[in-house]
Amino acid sequence: MSEKSADLIANQDEILKYLKSVLRGECLSTEIVVEGCGDGVSKARKILKEPSEKARLRSAELLGKRYGLFTDKLKLEGALPVVITGEIELEN
Repeated sequence: MSEKSADLIANQDEILKYLKSVLRGECLSTEIVVEGCGDGVSKARKILKEPSEKARLRSAELLGKRYGLFTDKLKLEGALPVVITGEIELEN
């Protein structure tokens, strides 16, 4: 059952390789184009098309998010001592 799941579900490396190929324009998709031949006749044919600029930009965004390139937040870690002062007595 686990072998079947491995074939059906994309893993992290597969997804990153795909996004990289779209970003670089290396993958081609098949599209059907209908062209007019004249006299009201049209013909359909298959063409191979590179990813659009929009698809390449989206891949860049997803890869950038994955690698944390677009974060404006700073991650600070450390311990600070807590000192409580005042005239109020604390209960045990």
